[in-house]
Amino acid sequence: FKMKKLIALFLLISTPAANAAPDSFNFTGKGFGHGVGLSQIGARSMAMNGASAIDILTHYFPGTEILAVPDNQKLRVNIGHQLKTVKLSISSKVGEIQVFNQISDEITNPPLILNDRKGAITFSIEGKKVAVSVLNNGILSTLPAAKEMTIRWRTGTEVKVSPSAITYQYGQMQIKTFKSWLELTNSVSLHDEYLYGISEMPSSWNPAALEAQIITARTYASRKANNIRVECDCDLFGSIKDLNFVGNQKIKEPKWGKQWKSAVDATAIDVESGYIISYMGMPISAFFFSSSGGVTDSSKNAFGSASPYLVSVPDPGSQDQKLNPRFYKWERSLSQEKVAKAFGLSDVVAIQIIARNSTDSAARVQGISSDGK
Repeated sequence: FKMKKLIALFLLISTPAANAAPDSFNFTGKGFGHGVGLSQIGARSMAMNGASAIDILTHYFPGTEILAVPDNQKLRVNIGHQLKTVKLSISSKVGEIQVFNQISDEITNPPLILNDRKGAITFSIEGKKVAVSVLNNGILSTLPAAKEMTIRWRTGTEVKVSPSAITYQYGQMQIKTFKSWLELTNSVSLHDEYLYGISEMPSSWNPAALEAQIITARTYASRKANNIRVECDCDLFGSIKDLNFVGNQKIKEPKWGKQWKSAVDATAIDVESGYIISYMGMPISAFFFSSSGGVTDSSKNAFGSASPYLVSVPDPGSQDQKLNPRFYKWERSLSQEKVAKAFGLSDVVAIQIIARNSTDSAARVQGISSDGK
């Protein structure tokens, strides 16, 4: 669970002369992300020094244990949110896509079929229904508009979704109307099909780090399963709102895709079960982030609620300049306009850190306007 664009740890802020509203403020800091749970750079460092995936996870989530649990449930993953139109095509050398104007395990209506790599299936809004047209071998066909539709394909078919240009090969898709837009989902098995597509860590990293990330992802997804959210018609978003899901593109990466797939398979026990992180027998809230300022933060500091396993632990790997050249330390400049908006003031003449957490992260930051507010 990555919260990009949040403030990083260890803010040090330059303060301008009193009563002068500068054009910008300069910030320096360390780390990237909310700082709670698994540090990805830290996991890589530990793996390079011989730690196993279990060593890594029990370090960053103290008091937890790694358990094997059934994980063969289906997940509905949103891969197209609030769309006006969406287009599907075949990206494999051969293949066939079928579209049914209903969603059911017992579909009886005959489908529209696409088997032409130059053709495409286009979905759009028609009132409060989904309209669909298929250009197949030069012939344009349509189905009656419906509230929802099912997309299936033959084994070996790779389905390209536009405008994202991401390809998928597992499960099936559903498309529905919601308010004035379309929601597109991909139903896949958590056990492997979903995890094969998680893109939250470079596939070239040490296998132990990859396995730690995969077990964290399985744990996160298992807590979200079987709870369809109306706004996305999904268990999980396929974006960083939950976990970044890129279909079959992760395992098709040149050179390293096979290593990611092998790491997923290594975290499975059999065809229907895999490892998760647990606390008192239940899957944990499996947060993760890029890197810290040398120690992770607690959920109490970051989110306001304490957890026995989301506590501060040493994270020296994040401060390794070779492993973390972009974020072991950083400098950024923010405009007066953005800073004033952040504080809800007409302008800002000074910023002060007025409280720090035990981890040295900024706990309370105060902005002062030219009129003293």
